[in-house]
Amino acid sequence: MKIAMLGPIAWRTPPRHYGPWEQVTGLLAEGSVARGHDVTLGATLDSRTSAILDGVIPRPYAEDRSLDGRVWEAMHVAHALGRSGEFDLVHNHLDWLPLAFAAHCRAPLLTTIHGFSDPAILPAYRASSSAYVSISDADRVPELDYIATIYHGIDLGVLPVSAAGGEDLVILGRIHPDKGTADAIRIAALSGRRLLIAGLVADESYFGEQIEPRSTVTGSSTSARLDLVNAARSSVRLTPCCTRSPLPNRSACRWSRRWPPARRWSRSRAAPCPRSSTRASPDSWSGAPKRPPPRWHASESWTGPPCGASRNPATAHAGWWTTTLKPMPQSSSAISERLFRRHPGNPVLTPNRWPYSINAVMNAGAALVNGDTVLLCRVEDRRGFSELTVARSHDGFYNWVVESTPLLAPTPGVLHESWGLEDPRLTYVAELDAWIIVYTSFGPGGPSLSLARTTDFQTAERLGMVRAPEDKNGALLSRRVDGDWVLFHRPVTAMHARADIWLSRSADLHSWQAPEPVFAAREGGWWDSARIGIGAPPLETPEGWLLVYHGVRQTVAGALYRAGLALLDLDDPSRVIRRCEEWVLGPSEPYERTGDVPGVVFPCGLVHVPDTDELRLYYGAADTCIAMATASLSDVLAFVVEYGVQPP
Repeated sequence: MKIAMLGPIAWRTPPRHYGPWEQVTGLLAEGSVARGHDVTLGATLDSRTSAILDGVIPRPYAEDRSLDGRVWEAMHVAHALGRSGEFDLVHNHLDWLPLAFAAHCRAPLLTTIHGFSDPAILPAYRASSSAYVSISDADRVPELDYIATIYHGIDLGVLPVSAAGGEDLVILGRIHPDKGTADAIRIAALSGRRLLIAGLVADESYFGEQIEPRSTVTGSSTSARLDLVNAARSSVRLTPCCTRSPLPNRSACRWSRRWPPARRWSRSRAAPCPRSSTRASPDSWSGAPKRPPPRWHASESWTGPPCGASRNPATAHAGWWTTTLKPMPQSSSAISERLFRRHPGNPVLTPNRWPYSINAVMNAGAALVNGDTVLLCRVEDRRGFSELTVARSHDGFYNWVVESTPLLAPTPGVLHESWGLEDPRLTYVAELDAWIIVYTSFGPGGPSLSLARTTDFQTAERLGMVRAPEDKNGALLSRRVDGDWVLFHRPVTAMHARADIWLSRSADLHSWQAPEPVFAAREGGWWDSARIGIGAPPLETPEGWLLVYHGVRQTVAGALYRAGLALLDLDDPSRVIRRCEEWVLGPSEPYERTGDVPGVVFPCGLVHVPDTDELRLYYGAADTCIAMATASLSDVLAFVVEYGVQPP
C-alpha cells in the first residue's frame, strides 16, 4: 500500500524536544514501513525517517523566526495534495488546513484528530469528506463521524516494558489541567513514590498554584518527594512557541500573534497556542448539522500499523533523555545506517541541468556564501576531460543556477593540468578573508594537488601546484595550527604504494614540509581496506576536527566507495581521537549504483548550518551526478564519540 503521511512542520519529525503530533506521525510512519508499506512522509526536510522524506520547508518554522508558519503550512499542504494521486491513502496529521482543500485530494483522505484548539475550526471538519480517527473516545465531537478510535502508541525501544517495574512514577506531557499533572502529584503522594514530571509549562497559573508549590508532599504515613523536571527550563534549544513564557498570555508565541485566539473554551486561563491540543469539552459542542458521510471506509479487518515499531534510534530525543529517561543501549549499526538521510530530491544536479553539453557532473566542493549554497562541481566533457564550474542555490536543495563558463579549466601549455582539473574542496579562511580551493590537477605525470583562491566564486587566482604526482584528495584546515597551515592529502610513491591519509604543513601556502601520516586503510575484509582519502575539509567542533572520508573495498564486481567518519585532535590534527568502524553512507540508490563508475559515494562538500545544527553532505554518485544527504551535527558527534574506536 502506498501511503502519504502528511505531518506537521512546526517541529522536526521526530521532534528534538517538544512536538507530540510530530512524534506520533513519525512513529506511525516507521511502523507502517516496518509492516512493508510504501510510505512517503511529508515533513520538514531535516526530519529523520526510514520512509521516503518529502516536503518543501527546510527546517521547522518554530525553530526559525524568519519562516512564516502560515505560508509554509499552505505550501506544504499544496505540495502534498498535488502529489496525492500517486498514493492509495493520504493520512493527515496537520489539523484543519488540509481539510479545507480536501476536494483537491485525489486519494482517500484519512485524518487523525489530535485535538481541537477551538470549536471555531469545526466548519472545516464538518465540510470535509475525510474519514476521521479519534485518539480517545473522550476526545470525540458528537457531530463528526469517526471510523475508529486509535490510542497513541509508544516506542518500546525508548520506553521499554519491564515486568518488574521500578520505584518511580513518570508523567510525560504538557503541564496543563487537561493533562492531569496535579492528579499525578496526588497519586504519587498516596503511593509514597517519587514522581518525575517531564513537560512544558502550558498554563502559568496552573503551574504556579498547583504544581510548583507542591515540590514536597507529605502524607499521613509516607513521604513522597516530587522531582520537577521542566524541559522548557532545562533546554536552551526550545523556541518561545513552546517554552515557558514570562507573560501569562504566552504572548511569546508567534502563532498567537498571527492568529489572535478566539474565546476560550477550556479551563486554562492562558491564551492558547493554536498548535496546542487544548480544547473545550466535546460534549458541549452541539446543535450543528453533521457533515456528509465519508466517501470511503476502512476495512473491518484493518488494524493499522503498530505504533511502537522500528523507530530510528539516531533521532531519539537526547534533550529529554538527559533530564528524564535514559536510553537503552543501541547497536552502532542501527544508528550508522540512518545517521545521514538522503535528500528526497536526489540527485540534486545532473548533466541535463548544464547550459552546455557535458558527460557527467560529480564530486563538488561546497560553501555558504552570503546565505546561498555554492557548489564547485567537477564537470567532465564528452572528450573525457574535467573542469570546475559553479552552481548556486538559495536553499542548498533546489533551483540550482549553473554558470555558463567554468571557474577553473585546464590552462593551455601547463603540462601538469593538461588532462583536466578534478575533485575540488573548499575552505573558508578567515585570516585571508577568502576561500582556498584545493583541487587535483591531472597531467601526463599523474595526479597532483594545486591551490587557487577566490573571494566571490566569479574569478579565481591560481596559487600553483603544491604537491607533485602522485598525490590527490587534498583539503585545507580553516585556520593555522601552531602557526602553520595544514593540508590533508594522499601521496602515493613507488616505494610506498599504499593509499592512506597524510598531512603536510606550511607557513605560507607555497612551501610544504614532508608529509606526516594520519591514518591508513585497514587491512583485511574492512570496507576501507583498499584505499582511503579525505572527503570534505575537516570541520572544527568542540570535540575535535570532524573528518568525513571515503574508503574503498575491492570486490569481484569492482570497487565500492563509501563514506566514514573520524575525529582528529584540535591541537594536533595528525592524532586520531576516534575512528568509526562502520561506514555511514554507501551506494544503495539507483543513481549511486548505476553510472560511469557504478557503486560510488564520493563526498567532497560539507556545509554546517549553525541555526539548525544541520550538516549537508554533497557527494558524487557513480561518477555521473551529485547527490546530498543531511544529518544533525550533534547526532554525528555523539555517534563518533560513543562508537568511534580509539587508535592503539
